[in-house]
Amino acid sequence: MWPIELIRQHLDRSVPPFDGVAFEQALTAAGFGPNLAGFLAPLYGVANDGSFLGGALRILPFGAGETDVLRLNAPDVWKVYAPEAGRAVFYFMHNAFGDLFGVPLDSAGELMRDSAILLWLEQYKVDETPLTWGDALAKVLRDEQDVGSYLGRLREYEWACSHLGKPGEGECFSMKVPIALGGAPTLENMHIQPCYLHISFTLQVVQQALQGDGNESH
Repeated sequence: MWPIELIRQHLDRSVPPFDGVAFEQALTAAGFGPNLAGFLAPLYGVANDGSFLGGALRILPFGAGETDVLRLNAPDVWKVYAPEAGRAVFYFMHNAFGDLFGVPLDSAGELMRDSAILLWLEQYKVDETPLTWGDALAKVLRDEQDVGSYLGRLREYEWACSHLGKPGEGECFSMKVPIALGGAPTLENMHIQPCYLHISFTLQVVQQALQGDGNESH
């Protein structure tokens, strides 16, 4: 269960009321399962396009922009470049570095189980936690056991914002040379760019380089 009141309390800004039924209908019309749609509808009902922790964590918007949650979850675009374990996933949240967070899907596009999948873009790495998303998000918002700091990469986020400013809507911090390819976590190697471009370009470049080495991560 989503911690709805906690979510409302910790949003960076108030979010207009949102039609969860329309969201469910759009997801099923796009080929995703009704259980997934029903699972996400309460979250989107209170937090569509919302952000937390001063912008460090963001809910992917429904209905607008390049990072529209349905567009971003198209299975045949950027996901073909992701690590294999990160492809059958529905992503609904990201941090300011473009790392994506979601739930696993079965072959029919239906929710497989309520567990948090973490795709670390620059590292080309996928983790699955034993936490349900209700528990995970509660820990994030209360920053229990530094979960919020971990997912939001708060120390890096605050440092990057102090030098480059805060990314705007649909933007994120991006490494010019990804860490997985030997890029340094330095200011000189970092800039702000559209989040969708960052996700697609980074995964494509890293996948091609790793396949060339015969060493793709899973």
